[in-house]
Amino acid sequence: MPNSVDLDKYNPIKRIYNETDGKVQLCFLGTPNQAWHGLDIIEHIAQQLPQYHFHLIGTDGTNTSNLTYHGYLSSDQYNKILSQCHIAVGSLAMHRNGLSQACPLKVREYLLSGFPLIIGYDDIVNANSPKWCFKFETFNNSEIERLANFIETNKHVVVPVNDLSEIDVKRNEFKRVRFFESIQNERK
Repeated sequence: MPNSVDLDKYNPIKRIYNETDGKVQLCFLGTPNQAWHGLDIIEHIAQQLPQYHFHLIGTDGTNTSNLTYHGYLSSDQYNKILSQCHIAVGSLAMHRNGLSQACPLKVREYLLSGFPLIIGYDDIVNANSPKWCFKFETFNNSEIERLANFIETNKHVVVPVNDLSEIDVKRNEFKRVRFFESIQNERK
């Protein structure tokens, strides 16, 4: 059963990109010293795509012209930054923990806020390959080019709540209860 969210709390804060805005803004929320977040990968992407600005919240590092480390922030503080962004980035290196699938709560938060996603693993939200979800397959130059195309295509997109039924808590809790009932019935 995947991590779920209450879709009644869907509140898109994602900003629609306007050509007068300057650079498209991308945001990552995480915690320090978690290799599976792939901060080094985000740093590499930022070097390869200087036309975009990356905000890394929850960890410290050295800022560059298009990458800003914000350190630990309260939810009010990070929501101010998030509300200025166009695309959200999930963990990119789950493979470092031997995982190819995940369902992080931060990605659920992004979706409740209407953000298109960049992820590095399989999740139920990208099972049907929605146009608003980019999954890294490899980290080579052609993949970076594909990512730039995704960003350009999705900087104007707000993820519609109708696309999120697979992570609705009402649906998944019902499934969870049915699953436990089936186990209990097998033991009788």
